[in-house]
Amino acid sequence: MTSNTADPRTAPGRLTALERRVLAAQEAIEQADTEHAHWVLQHAYATLREQFPTATSAVVDTGLRRTLSAWTVSVNASADPLWTAAEAASAIATPNEIDEVVEGASWQIDTALQYYPPETLPGWSPKADEPGRYVLDLTAVPTVPDQDRQDSLPAGISRAVQETVDSWPWQVALAAREYCRGLVEARYLPLEETAEHDEVRAVLARTVAPADRAEFATLTAAHWEEGINYVHGLALGAVEVWETSEGYGPTYSLDHIVPIFQCSLARNGVSLREVSEAFGGDVRLVALAVADPSGRRAAPAEEPVRPLPKFYQRLGLPQNIVVTRSDIDAAYRARVRALRPDLVPTVCAAQRTAEKDDFAQVAEAYKVLSDPDARARYDREISPF
Repeated sequence: MTSNTADPRTAPGRLTALERRVLAAQEAIEQADTEHAHWVLQHAYATLREQFPTATSAVVDTGLRRTLSAWTVSVNASADPLWTAAEAASAIATPNEIDEVVEGASWQIDTALQYYPPETLPGWSPKADEPGRYVLDLTAVPTVPDQDRQDSLPAGISRAVQETVDSWPWQVALAAREYCRGLVEARYLPLEETAEHDEVRAVLARTVAPADRAEFATLTAAHWEEGINYVHGLALGAVEVWETSEGYGPTYSLDHIVPIFQCSLARNGVSLREVSEAFGGDVRLVALAVADPSGRRAAPAEEPVRPLPKFYQRLGLPQNIVVTRSDIDAAYRARVRALRPDLVPTVCAAQRTAEKDDFAQVAEAYKVLSDPDARARYDREISPF
């Protein structure tokens, strides 16, 4: 006997909701494809520009080949060829390093073509009278999709992040900002968290403008690594307050934990948890908060950035690794005895207030230096290399 009751799973409302979910999923997949092709293509451009700094264009053959659907035919500076596949093929010697770089870029371009036909890619134009060949504008750097996502970040989060970057050693901050500017400007792919860091400098250096390379030449691979780790740490929400033990996010890698000053959180009206949850693992959203297209975003004059506290100096200790825990304990006890305002009842109110402030600073220094993990992170900040 057949029931006349409609199956709720096929009701119009249910189908409509399911269709909306399918459509949303399909749009998400298409957006992911667009971004993947975009990033891969820009990475290929950066690879060629590093090998050929004066290059302005390349010619790619998209005719079917046994292994690749795209093959770089030439790399050019205006009308002058800098490299040609014909010359490389006619060379008696085995392929050299330059040939291998161009081949690697060809593989990256081939990946982009798996998602979109060549005529739809930015900066591509058909080569006259040569079917299947396209001229690539290597100077074209299209903007990243969803640039306006920065507007979704509370202003306090962005300011706190900027102040945090300002507190890092200048080389680390420079590396982090260049990494983030490169992501925003689509000059290369985001590095995976498990990237081979000995390749970091080579990947990023090729994207730095020649006029700026003197400044970046002082950066070591370790500077790049620490700056990038901190950027990924912000994305992961791995943050902690300098002056307390409060922390959020994954702790499996100390290299990624980002220290933030309590005064910066208070000044910008945000909590540490809000900073931890602001980015949801999206490195490019962090890049929008950190990057400064003009080169350097200065902190407001009325809100000076707080320098790293001199914890060793507060306890009267030398700043070096030979200072032991017993040295720290003894120095702390001596400073406390000297600063306890309640032990000298005849001092004036102004002096009593000043000594209370000094006592609080000494207590803060002892809290950090007496904790092995906190001290290790502090030592890395004041002298990371």
